[in-house]
Amino acid sequence: MRCQADHAQRCQWISRNGVSLKLNSSSTTESVVMVTDSASYADRAVYQCNCTSGLPGAYLYANAYVNVVARRPKIITKQLAHWAWANASFTLPCRSEPRPAKVEWTRVSSATPSKQVDFLNGGRYQLLGLEWGGLADLTVDKLQLSDGGQYRCRLINQFGSASVQQNLTVLQPTRVLAGPADALADGRAYPAEAEELRLPCRVAVDSRLATIPGSNRIVSVSISWLKDGLALTPSSTTLTRKIDSSDAKAELLEFEDWLVLSPVQPQHAGRYACSAGAVAMVTSMRSADPGDTSYTGLLRVVEPPRAPRALLLIGCNSGLATLAWSSPSESVNETAANANVINSVATSYAVEFSEQYSSYTRWHAVEHCGSVTDLRCEVRLLPSLALKFRVRALNLAGPGPPSDPPLDVTSDSDCRSEPKPPSANPTELRVDGGSCHNVEILGQPPRLRIRWRPVSPLAINGPGFAYSLTVACEDCRSAPIGQQYATRIDGFQQDCLVLHSLEIDGKDYPIEAYRTYRVEILSVNNLGNCCTNSASKIAATASASGRSSETAPEVAPKRLRQLQMAPATAEVKAEQVEPSEGADVWLAWDMP
Repeated sequence: MRCQADHAQRCQWISRNGVSLKLNSSSTTESVVMVTDSASYADRAVYQCNCTSGLPGAYLYANAYVNVVARRPKIITKQLAHWAWANASFTLPCRSEPRPAKVEWTRVSSATPSKQVDFLNGGRYQLLGLEWGGLADLTVDKLQLSDGGQYRCRLINQFGSASVQQNLTVLQPTRVLAGPADALADGRAYPAEAEELRLPCRVAVDSRLATIPGSNRIVSVSISWLKDGLALTPSSTTLTRKIDSSDAKAELLEFEDWLVLSPVQPQHAGRYACSAGAVAMVTSMRSADPGDTSYTGLLRVVEPPRAPRALLLIGCNSGLATLAWSSPSESVNETAANANVINSVATSYAVEFSEQYSSYTRWHAVEHCGSVTDLRCEVRLLPSLALKFRVRALNLAGPGPPSDPPLDVTSDSDCRSEPKPPSANPTELRVDGGSCHNVEILGQPPRLRIRWRPVSPLAINGPGFAYSLTVACEDCRSAPIGQQYATRIDGFQQDCLVLHSLEIDGKDYPIEAYRTYRVEILSVNNLGNCCTNSASKIAATASASGRSSETAPEVAPKRLRQLQMAPATAEVKAEQVEPSEGADVWLAWDMP
């Protein structure tokens, strides 16, 4: 007999039938354990143990009632059929009067000889109650389907033996084969008032539930739907199927239920799961089906996220600014009927910047900056630009509103980048004889129109920005062919220039009608010209050729004569004017 207590400093057996303990020749005692060998009727008594913590008055008493009987074990446990769930623990009962000296559990199989269950090796089998009288229950931990079958409990003492047989059927717990996560796995977002959305829940139930006495050959499963961890109303659907018990083998029956959202609403956004478990039709099962819960599927409703919060400059070094912000507030969506609906969460972030030349009305995106796990961004500052920054949160619905107000980093002296030459030249250079405002004024002298797409202010890079432009005629009569006229156009926003003359070597040469001019344009500032680095992939200059404006012909066709006349038509002929005679283009005849 063992006497022990939690937090006790000392435990000892102190009395027998209320008398100070005097051990007979067959008993020995230590402070905690008292052992009696070859028990006899003389050992029948009430034994008392005392445990103390060592503090005054801090002690406990416990009594042990010992009875000694001389008979073979009598099993008081009935032979039963048991059903249990796989992966759980289950105890097979075996109880007797009096306590047996030896317990044997064996597996009974028609295919193989009986095998004694080893419960002493620390495995999944454990014999309970050896120290408590006539208990010889066997507990099997982490049940497997293969643990099902017949078990025999045999109790033995010096006067004889007795046995009882128990039948154990191990059932497969209900499993969810497909759930909302399977329908929402592609991350698709559904706009409000969208088409019908059907979320599946396909489950499998052990068909042998129909063999349990009292089940009426019916297998039932309860399927519950969860949103954000809370049960939906109605919370569950019960599906039943009647089967022939003779066909109820160790196989699974499939059931399917659907959660239909029609139409999709903002308050539907959230995480969905389904839970399923077999419905106990009888009390033969000691424990409920542990069931299964599907993986959670996230339903996104197309609503842009809120604006990020607290955009801050946390550091500048060598023209590199580090920005940080807080994720958007997940406060309650005031427009939703359900007060617990949360706004759509951000899946990425976009940092934007603007500059003074657009009066901070045109915003540019910083590529590859910020993520849902790293709410920071390192931005290379641009010379000569007073930049302001803002950040937007994005999700599958698109970008949300920007953080406000924009963050101005120019007040920090460390947030300045060294100026350098321009990094881009104008593009889409075109040369013709039109006007900058597309208004034709008759009677004007010949002109040359030059148009281009201005460079972005992000490419200015320094003070004194201008366009350096050169013009040379390729087929003029009076102006030197191939000699360049050079001019400087201040202001990066300029995109058009009309020339009526070219000054070459101190002399003005009027633009000649319908002549070919070659134009080159280049971005410059006080630090130098664009793209002088030979390794640059940007062209050193932008160039194009075109003709100047036209004027009226200066000569008339020669030898106009009639070939044939008719009441409604006339056929005439003339000799074409040669370019050497003063007309450059023959456009049409003008018939009075």
